[in-house]
Amino acid sequence: MWWVEFDTITVRHASPDERGARRLLDQAWARLAATTPPHARFDYDLDGLCAPHVTLFVATRNAVDLGCAAYAHVDDAWGELKSMFVVEAARGTGVADALVRAVEAEARAAGARALRLETGVDNVVARAFYARHGFRDRKRFEPYPDEPLSHFMEKPLAEPGASGSD
Repeated sequence: MWWVEFDTITVRHASPDERGARRLLDQAWARLAATTPPHARFDYDLDGLCAPHVTLFVATRNAVDLGCAAYAHVDDAWGELKSMFVVEAARGTGVADALVRAVEAEARAAGARALRLETGVDNVVARAFYARHGFRDRKRFEPYPDEPLSHFMEKPLAEPGASGSD
């Protein structure tokens, strides 16, 4: 089993079928459905999260599942951070930071030279969070349509073996 600890937060690989992971995903999907029109939602469903090029992470503290994120390895040029979600009570406690670091580590290990993401144009909290982690605005990338409610970001990753990537 793969896992890594950041402070008192443990981040591990998880199956979308696991009870805790599924509970987090259901909450994430419900939040997205409440805040984003259907034509502007680009999250993975269960089948997408089970694809061989996708890795799901779950963050826990004191054996309580608090957040999840997925990494989709596209090719050696880049991978994508997908399905990032942290329960309301754990926001601002380092859970999202730990998830982003775990996804970045996975992307680097897979050989990706950049990490990309899509988020809502009006999600200023998420955009500021990602900017603090070194993501910068970029133009739309495939496979996303030209959707005015989408905002795209990218973070260059150090070449394998390089230091000082953060």
